[in-house]
Amino acid sequence: MAAPIDPDTSTSTPAGRVAASSPDLCGWCFGAGKYLEALECDAPHVYLPVVCANCTGTGRRPAA
Repeated sequence: MAAPIDPDTSTSTPAGRVAASSPDLCGWCFGAGKYLEALECDAPHVYLPVVCANCTGTGRRPAA
């Protein structure tokens, strides 16, 4: 038998996600306007947020 759903653990608002199939989203950052780029250093898993060069931070596909 399945456990009952606990309403205290569920969120009241849906997660803020954008549909990946949206045709006007940037193909590099998927609409975020920035992405994480790994740094080459002695410490593992160090990332730097970088503004997307394709959409210049707008999150939309550049007009062609």
